Amino acid sequence: MPTLEEAIKQEAERNRANGRTEGIRQAQKQIIAVCTPTLGAVSMWWHTCMVDLLWPTNMSKSFLPARDLKGNEIGQMRNRLVHSAFLFEKHNDVKIHSLMWIDDDVLVHRFAMLQLARHDVDIAAGVYFTKCDVAEPLIFEGGSSGCANFKPDTVEEHWGYAQGLSLVKMDVYRRMEEELELPKDEYGATQFYKSPEFGVDQKTGALILGGTEDFIFFDNASKMGIRPIVDSTKFAFGWHFDLAHQQGYPRQQWDQWVRREPVVWPARGDIQEVVWD
Repeated sequence: MPTLEEAIKQEAERNRANGRTEGIRQAQKQIIAVCTPTLGAVSMWWHTCMVDLLWPTNMSKSFLPARDLKGNEIGQMRNRLVHSAFLFEKHNDVKIHSLMWIDDDVLVHRFAMLQLARHDVDIAAGVYFTKCDVAEPLIFEGGSSGCANFKPDTVEEHWGYAQGLSLVKMDVYRRMEEELELPKDEYGATQFYKSPEFGVDQKTGALILGGTEDFIFFDNASKMGIRPIVDSTKFAFGWHFDLAHQQGYPRQQWDQWVRREPVVWPARGDIQEVVWD
């Protein structure tokens, strides 16, 4: 019986004889980049969430922040972040697999990225609510359609979702640039996102209330046949945090969570009560 050293040499000789001299070729490095548009001030809650965030095993990671120096330019900041991702690929000869959007006022579970990545779809989003006492989930069935119902522990397709807690494959942005005639924004970046506009739909006569900067992105994704999924489980849920008032939303469930009590979503209509321990 050959020694271990002899066996290794024999295997190497067989590989050379068969033209296999490189072993198994490595796949190109792929990255998930966390993108955060910010005004520059974040809470310790948010910082702790980012430090604790888990990435998929053997996936490279990057953080891409963009600071809004003027205010009210969230759409332009998102465009700049996508542009930065394209430049990062070009200058580093790597491939960005997905952009994980986590806004600087959204507090996420440490499993949030893993939970969204496991769906392996073009766009997967979690849920967070509006910052008001009567908070509503940021899930939409169309422009000016109001908020859809929040159904905890479900996964459903929706037209629009909480952009600030979502995982979007980079190929979605590549396709949009190739298939749609997208203009440039005022800073020269492709206009994937755009500040809200108000007016009247010329076809239907309906009042357009503008929505948020991501509504144009939702509409373009829909035009390309992309069907985003919204994950309403506890791992993909985010608290919408008001830094000035040190308050998270929805308020009732936030208060339960801060007290380390089970988070209760009461029964409503045909939606059963759900308790998150």
